[in-house]
Amino acid sequence: MLNLEANNLTEIPTRTINPFKRDDETNYLTLYRELKKLAQEYGDNYLYNKFKALEYNERLNSKEDIGSINRIILWCNKFSNNHSTKPQYAFVGIVAISLFFSVPIIISLYFNGVKLSANQIWSSLTYFVNPLKLLNEYSIPFHGIIYLLEVFYKLALGYLIYQMIAAFRKFNK
Repeated sequence: MLNLEANNLTEIPTRTINPFKRDDETNYLTLYRELKKLAQEYGDNYLYNKFKALEYNERLNSKEDIGSINRIILWCNKFSNNHSTKPQYAFVGIVAISLFFSVPIIISLYFNGVKLSANQIWSSLTYFVNPLKLLNEYSIPFHGIIYLLEVFYKLALGYLIYQMIAAFRKFNK
């Protein structure tokens, strides 16, 4: 460790730490760890979380062997909320998977001869944002593959809701 001491921390502009203009001699992982430690000692949660995200992204992009499970976890965290710094990533993910999953349901309903009105669609929107509400609660038969897709959809939805909440509470740690 470098054992840096800081009297006053301010946010480093993004153009200063640019991943496209990298100095080959700089150990960015150590730099981000030190800056994260300084931010924590100074009590600045915003910068702490920002440097933690940079550290985790650096670890994800490094050639170092961190294990496949750790790499998958870091990748999922990066794309779901950028390590608790961007709740909008999770929100966009929720909207995207909801739209993606609604297509097979609507097609299945169409082929089962169910006519949907705008009121029915609007009233069933809670299904798409509630990970505990299941298709078998409705009196409409669906193909088995739809139920299998629903399991993966509900798991992804629950994960993204958790990630969005985690990103919102980043300042309450």
